[in-house]
Amino acid sequence: MELNSLISYLSAPAAILIATTATLQILVQEWRLSIILLTLQFLGVAVLLVPNWPLELVSAFLISGWMSGAVLGMAAISMPPAARHTSGVLRRFGLTPFNTVRLISALLSLMVVASLVPLLGRWLPGVNPIQTWGGLLLITFGLLQLGFTTSAFRTSIGLLTILSGFIIFYSAVESSSLLGGLLAAINLSLALAGAYLILSPGMVEDQ
Repeated sequence: MELNSLISYLSAPAAILIATTATLQILVQEWRLSIILLTLQFLGVAVLLVPNWPLELVSAFLISGWMSGAVLGMAAISMPPAARHTSGVLRRFGLTPFNTVRLISALLSLMVVASLVPLLGRWLPGVNPIQTWGGLLLITFGLLQLGFTTSAFRTSIGLLTILSGFIIFYSAVESSSLLGGLLAAINLSLALAGAYLILSPGMVEDQ
């Protein structure tokens, strides 16, 4: 009961953390900050997974998520200096007109997510409202991020965000260790594919 009470107490802060990191991922273009936000986002998702998955499986997901962030971070560090600036990965946050559009889009998306949470709660009775909020927000903001970028780095972040939202919903209907491990492997596979795409322009130049 003590663990359940602690998780219930942490669920709301975890959902707030997910909302904050997902929003900032759209606005912040500096890769180091993006990796930090991704790390915190995986932590928030892990807290929401605890009611449905055993701690061992949640720990595997969290570790695979952090490893995915490390893979993308090492790929970003390894990019040639010229490629870093042309790819848009290292652009810093600023209230530019484009970022203003992103912020407005994020706020509108938050409103849409808030309106859909009660509806999905009726369709998915096994998912509590906080999990519904977190999962739907991650999927929506991941798709939004994909629509705003052509960078391999940002695309990888968006795909990992969408997968995290899917896993929150999936955890309510399936707690198989095998399938949970498969989802953790998919996390790493997305990061490795993203790292390859980030570094592939430099590989072509070297040849």
